[in-house]
Amino acid sequence: MPWGAKARAIASGAIAAAAEARVDPADLTNAAINALIRERCELPMLSTLRELAATAHRVVNTAQWEQVHERLNEAVRQELDALLTISLNWIADLFPENGKSYVGDGCADRPRMFNRRHLEVVAILELAEAIKAGAVNVTGSLSYEDFWAQLPIEGGGPERIAAYAAERGWSAGAVQFTAHLRDNLEKEACQLDTDVGLRRTVQLDKNRRPIVPRIVAGELPVSVAQAVRQVLEEMPERSVLEALANTAQWANWPRHCGLPSRFGSGIQNVRDRYVITTFAYGSGLGPAQAARHFGGAGTAEDLSFVDRRHVDIADLRAGSADLQNLYSQFDLPKLGVLT
Repeated sequence: MPWGAKARAIASGAIAAAAEARVDPADLTNAAINALIRERCELPMLSTLRELAATAHRVVNTAQWEQVHERLNEAVRQELDALLTISLNWIADLFPENGKSYVGDGCADRPRMFNRRHLEVVAILELAEAIKAGAVNVTGSLSYEDFWAQLPIEGGGPERIAAYAAERGWSAGAVQFTAHLRDNLEKEACQLDTDVGLRRTVQLDKNRRPIVPRIVAGELPVSVAQAVRQVLEEMPERSVLEALANTAQWANWPRHCGLPSRFGSGIQNVRDRYVITTFAYGSGLGPAQAARHFGGAGTAEDLSFVDRRHVDIADLRAGSADLQNLYSQFDLPKLGVLT
């Protein structure tokens, strides 16, 4: 069945039924896909199913919330409302007149009651505007801590200097710091000499300053070129459609497809038609785009008919099992490289 009003109703019904117990949009979308496959309907774009899932989720949740709200008595409702509101005598003078209508709870008999969430939003917006205009100043926002003030003064006491050195791993004080600095400089100098003299990854300019030159590509060894050529000879490039045709010849997986009655299909070159249909839907092209690219090998109606009438989930699983059994007979899976 092509995608249309009837298929859309099937998908919407499946999503609405699943939304009663599930909230994940992926679960709702999968429910619609399963229902469409079960009814032999053409699958639409994923964005369409997501829109249906979002609509059903909103409708079902609204109905559930209304049902819960109706079961609450007035006392419980007032108690829940009190959790979301605050009563302050000074808050009314904090905001301008155009902001007071947004923070009130809408009750004329409680003019001093405010909605907490609305109040927080308006407070943040007013604070941002005040900072931009310069009406509000955050003390210390432009000051930074002085790094030099953190260093101990030479005459500030040996205990403070020793604690500072021990914190950084210089337990012996100035002597160990000097030795540590000398060792690091010697390592860097040796590394620079190695890069300049042996590896040539660093060069010295006319002012004897180290620079990193452009890396020159080396010549490709003859053995590497021979290995690449041998690999291509043993493993030539194959297109996806060519691979499907080869597996159909080796594993004969198209034998699982056909009419449910198992009568003759009445289609000429039925094996080729099954291979083309598998490629059209497996690659995501769809019947219309695949028929356009094949240039007359099959029409969109023919491909859609084969998918709806000749192929189902059981056929695909049986064909997949044949391919897995065929693949397990090769040497590569036995080596444990790919499984």
